[in-house]
Amino acid sequence: MFILTSIPEIEHSHIEMIVPTMKKRENLIKFDKSFVHTSPESARRRHSKLIENCDRCIPIDYKPLFWNTTTDTWRFYDEKNNGLSYMTQVDHLNYHGLELIRNVYTNICRKL
Repeated sequence: MFILTSIPEIEHSHIEMIVPTMKKRENLIKFDKSFVHTSPESARRRHSKLIENCDRCIPIDYKPLFWNTTTDTWRFYDEKNNGLSYMTQVDHLNYHGLELIRNVYTNICRKL
């Protein structure tokens, strides 16, 4: 059984602000924190308990891809690529986001 762990719900209006924020070279840590509408931490703890008590469960975790360890913030855009967003305005991954997570599923398939 595959369990997709939670990522934050984002503030949709902020997606269109990514590129202007990058161009102005504003404080990205502050921007990243304002981007998160709902924290996923309680859901992540529940998922962790489910996975811990289930021998057949395989976690799918996007946090390593979207968590910026330097700033300790969730980052749903590519800072090195002029703010290219990974999300649509309805909490779905866009093409670039899907490409980012492709290896997660490729690695799962290789292990099957």
